[in-house]
Amino acid sequence: MVVGSRLKSTNDPFQILLGSSGKNTSFNMALISFVLLFLLIILIWIADKDRAQSALSYRFGVFWVCLAVISSNISIGLGDFSIPISILTICEMCIVIFKNGHKDFYVTKLKFSRSVILGILVGLLFSILVITFKHISGFILFTFADDKLLANLLTLLLISINEELAFRSLILGHLVSRVKVQPDLANLIQAGLFTLAHLPKYYADNPSFLLIVFLIAIALGYITLRTKNITGAIVAHYLINFLPLIT
Repeated sequence: MVVGSRLKSTNDPFQILLGSSGKNTSFNMALISFVLLFLLIILIWIADKDRAQSALSYRFGVFWVCLAVISSNISIGLGDFSIPISILTICEMCIVIFKNGHKDFYVTKLKFSRSVILGILVGLLFSILVITFKHISGFILFTFADDKLLANLLTLLLISINEELAFRSLILGHLVSRVKVQPDLANLIQAGLFTLAHLPKYYADNPSFLLIVFLIAIALGYITLRTKNITGAIVAHYLINFLPLIT
């Protein structure tokens, strides 16, 4: 998800921890997200019932999921480094996925058209919800520089791919295929982790927006589970990031 950009002076200890400047906020948010996600995802990987049969590269999935989240959340503030960092994390997650059974992680051609159509519908629906929330609450979404349109569009796409591979592919696929968690429960878990990844930024800006983030994650997980294909979730994620920024 694209970050917001409105901070108020407060005595809230969590917001003080995040810092008052944009740069400090991004750094501290990334650090908090990394520590919390790393610990929680480690627990998920430990629960792997097929751990003995998993390739060694699968162990590094924890690291690349966390790095993907960090690069997605702070990439907009990294300037010229955002695109190569995002591409690196995508490539590494793809290596992990394809070395360990890509179909288990919904990287497949199955039901491609259906997945894309569902992704467009869900993306439009939640874009309307986010736009409405923005206008009602006055929540200011991050805006890109006008002189870097193509780079901005590419960054949004990379953020969408990054987070979908991390949450709806690696984490959701791992929970369902390896830990043998019921799909509905697995969807709730990945949505909770996805919301946690966005907690520091949105807690500081507008904590009520976290409910929308959670619902979006549930919907993206549903698309993935229903079609066994990650493409629709990527399409929806991109639309939800892009459309509110141009309204």
